Amino acid sequence: MIGAELISELISNVISNFFKLATSFIGSQKLNGLRKKRLKKLLQDSRFLTGRKLETLTLKIGTTPEECRKLLLEMGAKGIFLKGNIEGWTLDE
Repeated sequence: MIGAELISELISNVISNFFKLATSFIGSQKLNGLRKKRLKKLLQDSRFLTGRKLETLTLKIGTTPEECRKLLLEMGAKGIFLKGNIEGWTLDE
């Protein structure tokens, strides 16, 4: 009887962890989609035709610089140097 209870608990834990992982993945994909949408809007702002500072973009979407760069590259944005040799990004459309 103890073996059956142990196996049942193990199966239950595996299934539970699978759904937690799947939910987390789907949630992060949705969040990244929203972040990309926000990045696109920021980069298309006509007040910033030469590009936007990476620092500004990360603050506006709530990510680290590395995460922001990854999202920008996935969107097809390109890195540039702004005045003062500051890292910036722009969209080629």
